[in-house]
Amino acid sequence: MKHQTFKIYKLNKKISKDGFKQLEIGGKISFLKDVLLKNCSFLVNERGEWLLNFFADKSYEQSLFISQDDLDFKVYRRLTTASIIISSSEFSDNDAEKLSMAIRQSKSIKRNDFIEYPSHYSHIDGRGLSFFSKIDNQQDNFYRQLILLSLAYSYLGAIEFITNKLAEKVSCQDCNIDELNKLYIEAAKFNSVFFFHQPVLIDKASLTEMWKEIDKILEVNTSSDELLEQLSNVYYILNLDSENKKIEKEKIQHAKQEKWNFVFAIIGIFIGIIELLKWNEHDQHHHHRYRLR
Repeated sequence: MKHQTFKIYKLNKKISKDGFKQLEIGGKISFLKDVLLKNCSFLVNERGEWLLNFFADKSYEQSLFISQDDLDFKVYRRLTTASIIISSSEFSDNDAEKLSMAIRQSKSIKRNDFIEYPSHYSHIDGRGLSFFSKIDNQQDNFYRQLILLSLAYSYLGAIEFITNKLAEKVSCQDCNIDELNKLYIEAAKFNSVFFFHQPVLIDKASLTEMWKEIDKILEVNTSSDELLEQLSNVYYILNLDSENKKIEKEKIQHAKQEKWNFVFAIIGIFIGIIELLKWNEHDQHHHHRYRLR
């Protein structure tokens, strides 16, 4: 029997990539949507620890670290745990207890809590992932599920970062509309480019099912829907500001036009007075000449 337990951590600061190489799971990782793969990196060091980066070079970039060790909480914040047993024996109550102890530090997860698949048994909740199989190559299936679990927490981390930033910009006393607009565009791009209700390629049936189970527990899609609602509210604010600026601009233009109308009216009055004075002067001169005759 082979029993391993992995902890998934979120990095609180950048770490060196020295000593890491490309992670492969039965070959190149290729079960996710192409746009995600192009903006993520999966690395492994000689100790078998993983360094995963999602949404590279974005303000909401997420960096995760997977290790079998307990690491310094100042640098590594534990998100969840995953435990696997590969055994030649049938799945037993004892196996379920071992997995439960690794995830919950209790025997509360029972054998009948696991979902049975053709190749393995699995259980997932807010505390972590438990996995059992009699087939050696199912270790790779478990590793792929670790990637999915990491992606789910990265989605949640990015959404939390974006929603906090949006709330901060909206609630500030002196709201900078240009900054809010820039953040709105960035958030909208995240939701339209990187977020997928089903990020796994459609032909990877077992992994698409696993993503559904992960989403059911972590409510990733619900968090995305809440972000969309927040974006809708921010759009209303931006649109309202745009309308107010338009009205203000029209008021200024109208005031300028009124000012010029007033100026032209005064000029017109002066011209009229001058013309009137000229006419009076001409009339008086003509009358004087008439009297001389």
